[in-house]
Amino acid sequence: QCTSLEDFVIFVGEFKSTIQSIDSSAHIAQLCEYLIDVLMIQNRKKVYGFITNLQFIRFYYVEKEQNSLSFKYYQSEKLKMFYMPSNLKNSSSASSSSSSAVNKKASNNEVEERVLLKDTIKIFIKFLTMTPDFYQYTMLPIDPDDYFFDDQYYIKRRIGSGLTSMVYSLINANYNETVTDETNRIMKICKDEDYCELLMNEIDIVEQLKSFNDRNNFNLFFLNIEEFSDEGKFIIFEKSLMPLESIKIFQGEQLISIMEYLYKSRIIHRDIRPQNVMHDIHHNHLKLIDFGFAAAFKNDENTKELEVEGVISYGGLKFLKLYLEGLEKKTFFTYQYERTFDLQCSLNVIMYFKDSTIATKVKSFKHLSLQERATTSYEFWLELKQNDKNYNDLLNLIENVSNLSDFQTIKQRIKVLFE
Repeated sequence: QCTSLEDFVIFVGEFKSTIQSIDSSAHIAQLCEYLIDVLMIQNRKKVYGFITNLQFIRFYYVEKEQNSLSFKYYQSEKLKMFYMPSNLKNSSSASSSSSSAVNKKASNNEVEERVLLKDTIKIFIKFLTMTPDFYQYTMLPIDPDDYFFDDQYYIKRRIGSGLTSMVYSLINANYNETVTDETNRIMKICKDEDYCELLMNEIDIVEQLKSFNDRNNFNLFFLNIEEFSDEGKFIIFEKSLMPLESIKIFQGEQLISIMEYLYKSRIIHRDIRPQNVMHDIHHNHLKLIDFGFAAAFKNDENTKELEVEGVISYGGLKFLKLYLEGLEKKTFFTYQYERTFDLQCSLNVIMYFKDSTIATKVKSFKHLSLQERATTSYEFWLELKQNDKNYNDLLNLIENVSNLSDFQTIKQRIKVLFE
């Protein structure tokens, strides 16, 4: 939970007991360490903080120097938060010769009747209520006025971080949680306002998939959206899923069935990759997630020209070859996506999960440049096609898909991969 909350830190405040000094080097060093952690985790330029023992307060900020791992530290003057009116001081002096019981009572009165310093409290309130631009929080495109259903759910932990969004597991705010109990909710928050349109697209595509007259399979194959932001800042899904680490014969068939559902719905996902194929342990079924790059075909379309987005490394050979030609000529920005594009990607994902050697090889492409990754991927899948007859036969079947009955043939043929 601590790790996920780091994503939402606006500033850092340290409250110490009244008997501790805010001038302590250890306290100051601890606050500065927290501030640096926030700078690094959130990739911010500046972050503010304060230390108070409710008698005094001092403000700080740490600034990261450009193109460097060095930091600059700043602190304000030490500000007094309370004062004792003169009549209480006189009362305290007059009672100095009284009994110990009376002294104790007077001491308690002093604490109760201390008066806030108006100017300091104004500064503190101003610090707490500055505009979002002042704090320079840029981790997520959220605003203090945004409603994130925080009266219904608490963030439990961060479970994923992608190019365009962060994903968190949620627990019900009124739920009596035990060690093993969690509510089945996950929240996806876009990382930047420029990505909000991807979440809006996902909401629209999921609604289209749901409207297809096959609700039972929809519930098996995809996540239902429970709540979402009208601006596309977040989506709340009704189930939590587990990552898939390997694949069995029946799961390979399940993945092809999901591709069949998309084909019938005239939807193309465009981002079929291992991270987007998850396991629903409650139904023992695979689920496909992340429809940000998905698109719908019109009734008369069998290909659709779109800007290249989404998956690269798991694309088909034709896609990778044209993509490489475009990169070399610096003129390639679109591709005529086939309705079977996802089917080719899903076969490569099955090969990835089925064979740890293939998985290790494909993972090694991750840190290559875009052109190197596309080149290496093309060469790898081409070599596999040439050397693996079963893989080659499946590719030929996919390239010749023309009706829904062909999917059943592919599902039967998939079994051969596991023999």
